[in-house]
Amino acid sequence: MSAAEAAPSAEEQARPRLLLVDDEQNVLAALRRALRPRGFDVHTAESGEAGVQALDATEFDAVISDMRMPGMSGAQFLAHARERQPRAVRILLTGQADLESAMAAVNGGEIFRFFCKPWTDQLLVQALQDGIAREQLRRERDALLALTHRQNEQLQQANNELENRVAERTSELRTANERIKNDFMNTVRLCSSMVERRGSIGAAASRGIARLVRLVATQLGMTDTDRQDTTFAALLEDIGKTALPDRLLTVPFGALSPGDRAEFLRHPLHGESYLMALPSLQNAARILRALYERYDGRGTPDGLCGEAIPLGARILRAASDVERLRAGALERQRPDVEGACEWLRKGSGSRFDPRVVEVLTSVILASARERRARNSVPVSELVPGMVVAADVVSPGGILLVAQDDVLDAALIAFLGVHEEMHGEALLTSVYQ
Repeated sequence: MSAAEAAPSAEEQARPRLLLVDDEQNVLAALRRALRPRGFDVHTAESGEAGVQALDATEFDAVISDMRMPGMSGAQFLAHARERQPRAVRILLTGQADLESAMAAVNGGEIFRFFCKPWTDQLLVQALQDGIAREQLRRERDALLALTHRQNEQLQQANNELENRVAERTSELRTANERIKNDFMNTVRLCSSMVERRGSIGAAASRGIARLVRLVATQLGMTDTDRQDTTFAALLEDIGKTALPDRLLTVPFGALSPGDRAEFLRHPLHGESYLMALPSLQNAARILRALYERYDGRGTPDGLCGEAIPLGARILRAASDVERLRAGALERQRPDVEGACEWLRKGSGSRFDPRVVEVLTSVILASARERRARNSVPVSELVPGMVVAADVVSPGGILLVAQDDVLDAALIAFLGVHEEMHGEALLTSVYQ
């Protein structure tokens, strides 16, 4: 189907929309045969100029172009595509003689992948799916950050109102302010849950890490503000991993090559750049930047040593490493509680702050004892005043109630409605 034909049907609009640009009809026909059966809505153009007109008329998820065409080359056309539709995945088809030009286009940021003719259908389809999925993740990340920004603006507005009315309505405004803070925390948790759904090894560990961070920070005497910032950093630790390729997230860190390890260790810097845009998360961003600093000064990115590393970062490094070790994200073997504590002690004074290791190991051992003192209770037997002993998470991975929350009638009713709507029984772990 050419770009000039009638608008696509509703069914076609729900499929990824592709624009194929080539001056050879047989190439376009081959691409159509390969891509249409795999669920793509395929549009074609027979020149770069015609492709530009199609871009002005229709929004595409991906663009595939031949390199050598009369008039406008494929690299020139994809540069136009980048200007008009920067979110569209751009792929270049090229012959052996054009490899140097294709590599220049890749290095210039104009394209996502290039393939030599004749291409392999399976690899081409995989590249399209990977590129479109990556772009979808970026859009979700931007939407979540925008949501957090709006919540932050609401918090600031409420704080301003509190200052103006504190003399006459202190109690009422304290309640409203606390509600907004809880909403902001829930927004951060939502961001964390969405990042977890990318499916990297250890991705579901962030809530456990945040809990360890809160307990250790409390015992080390951190202020409420510093403890909250460190908790935010723990919940959003993986947000920078959305900028990394999947190959770095699906194997343990110890199995990566030196080059891949160096690239992986940059994810806190990506996370810092995302969070610095939000005033309420700037301190969390600074903590996140120092995640991979070492107590002996041999860490990255700034080579900080000892007490020069923010206390929140020292706590987060130890808590994160031990939880991800137990989740299989650092090494292939997953130690038990005692083995994890011994691993922490071996890193005391080198990777980790000895004072943090001492407190963290005691917290981990105490938590293991607490788990043996919990009851799993069906929703029908919950009563107000019970304290939740572990996060209540739906089978789809959505956080419903956080650990240490005190149940009230509204929360219990919410869990009951969730059971009824989704037809799934929920067992809630509560302290005896």
